[in-house]
Amino acid sequence: MRRRRTWQLRAVVVSAAAFTLAATGTAWAAWTCSGTGSAAGLTATMPVGSQPTAGAAGTTVTVTWPAVDILAGTPVQGYVVSRTNADTGGPGSVGSGCSGVITTTTCTDTGVPPGDWEYFITPVQDSWTGSTGPPSATVSVSSPLT
Repeated sequence: MRRRRTWQLRAVVVSAAAFTLAATGTAWAAWTCSGTGSAAGLTATMPVGSQPTAGAAGTTVTVTWPAVDILAGTPVQGYVVSRTNADTGGPGSVGSGCSGVITTTTCTDTGVPPGDWEYFITPVQDSWTGSTGPPSATVSVSSPLT
């Protein structure tokens, strides 16, 4: 009976430590055990976003990018798309077609203001975020004809 209580206590301590660390934004994990036999564990590192391509038709920009894997053969759950003014470096807000977490590898940004823009892709998996990838080639959006 003593051995069971030790495992229960360890589980509570490990759970409390994991919760505390998760709340700070940094996750660390450690396991201790005793016994005989073999064991294995699997970890993954969040990937860097891939370089998108972007093409404009009027004030609509279609953005596409290659999928990235969290583990070999397992793509991440989604992507965050962002854009930056290529001339000033200032951020631009993407339209509803490219906002939030995109679960495909393409989106359509409508109502893009005139100017030169670069698009970026950041992979996400649950609450984890990878590094933002390299920018697309600059895409030029012209003023709509009136």
